[in-house]
Amino acid sequence: MTSTEDATTVAPADRPAPPPQPEQSSRPPVDGSLPGGREWLIASAGHEATVVEVGGGLRRYTVDGVDLLDGYPADELPRGCRGQILAPWANRIRDGEYSFAGQDHQLPIGEIPTHTAFHGMVRWQGWEPQIVESDSIVLTTVLQASDGYPFTIALAVRYDVGPDGLRVAHTATNIGRSAAPFMLATHCYPTVVGLNVDQLRLRVPAHSYLPTDERNLPLPSQPVADTQFDFADGPIFGDRVVDNAFGDLDRDADGLVRVTITATDGHGVALWSGDSFDWLQVYSSDTQTGLRFRRSFAVEPMTGPPDNFRSGADLISLQPGQQWSGRWGIHPVQPEGAVSQSGQVRQSADGSGGTRMSPPVTGTARDLLPDATIEEAKLRHVDPVPIDSVEGIDSVHDVGDDDERITREIPPHSAG
Repeated sequence: MTSTEDATTVAPADRPAPPPQPEQSSRPPVDGSLPGGREWLIASAGHEATVVEVGGGLRRYTVDGVDLLDGYPADELPRGCRGQILAPWANRIRDGEYSFAGQDHQLPIGEIPTHTAFHGMVRWQGWEPQIVESDSIVLTTVLQASDGYPFTIALAVRYDVGPDGLRVAHTATNIGRSAAPFMLATHCYPTVVGLNVDQLRLRVPAHSYLPTDERNLPLPSQPVADTQFDFADGPIFGDRVVDNAFGDLDRDADGLVRVTITATDGHGVALWSGDSFDWLQVYSSDTQTGLRFRRSFAVEPMTGPPDNFRSGADLISLQPGQQWSGRWGIHPVQPEGAVSQSGQVRQSADGSGGTRMSPPVTGTARDLLPDATIEEAKLRHVDPVPIDSVEGIDSVHDVGDDDERITREIPPHSAG
């Protein structure tokens, strides 16, 4: 995708805090004294997801009582960045140093062994619920300008569960006074309960990958063909090791990229991403310890490759008043003819290799963050885009003059 288009801008202004919004749910949040703060359970059609306040992350996702994510207990921290949102960058930035718009910046070093800035700035920040319903939730936060990243970004995420599976939509709006470098990724661990990565088939529809150096920083792109990183046909993973970014992704007929992780009998899980995410990071959990060692794959949709604050590759230059949006999701994969406990026969999908999958994804990111929700969350109005029009479903949009008041009203929140 082209992510550095010029934008019509809106002059920033002071943003008075709006009146508090009522939570629309019969499910009370869990005690905020937990490491993840408050958490909310959303459920529909046998699908349940638990979302946490700290980092706005995803702690658990089950279908008919079976875990599809390798999550973490409520009384623990999300080790290995489980379920976290990574912004305004993901992965690593060499020495935490980068230049943007002619200015040099130094980010905090987050990973000492590699001396890199690590996985962004919002994964430990508090996110506030704006709308909470039985099957969906919208959380928002504001990343305030700071040393190393002197830009102000308002973020929102909506989680939605139903017969199609788990669907997630993100927006990020530049509410500051200057253009901002931006990247977003998510860090979930899809799982097939009872099997570790050695026993699973991994399908990644990619034509290239980024080797890494001794600091786990990217080297020039290489084709996956005839290497151990070719997962296009869904081989059994075996004793391979992967912690690499993948590019040149193939999309299905609906415009989505799908990674599938399945047992040899065909049941498993799929993670899909929309056209704002042109990269994937896949990690086989080889640096995890104890029971988490090689227990599951992390599959991370990314807007750009690692270290792109320095390389500029697919780096989003978010102009003042401009909004980025993206979407991804997870659904179960079952063998042909299988019926879930909720009574759904899986429909076949392109690229499934004879496997029956859950119903095809329908709707747009705007359906997941509809106009009323955006207004409640104090972001801007965006007209819906048909799913048949792949270009524009995700990516960067301009805030119009009619939306200036809404954009200005995003309240500040301190880091968590």
